[in-house]
Amino acid sequence: MSIHCLVAVRKKSLMSNILKNLFAVSGSRMDAVDSEAATLDELIGEIKSSQADVVVIEKSSPFVDDGALASLLTLFVEMVLIIVSEDSNRFSVIRKEEVSLASSSDLVDFISSI
Repeated sequence: MSIHCLVAVRKKSLMSNILKNLFAVSGSRMDAVDSEAATLDELIGEIKSSQADVVVIEKSSPFVDDGALASLLTLFVEMVLIIVSEDSNRFSVIRKEEVSLASSSDLVDFISSI
């Protein structure tokens, strides 16, 4: 099974080049498509048309505000968002996850397991 990854970073940026090289040499079955989106609506359209499983976005992107992230997670329940920092070696993984609670202690147990 191939993973469809939409890369929404600035064109010809260092991050874009790094990601392309990583995907190319990884040997993984990952299909990466560069985003051309300038607006959230365009990004949503690209996600739909590419059927992306994963979207990689730069931390400085306008798509990383709370409203945009909430919209993306609401519209694409199964999708994983990865936000990469351009100025450090850190990235954040954001996904919508639903867990059924049998008791109130399940919440604490779940948080502790992360």
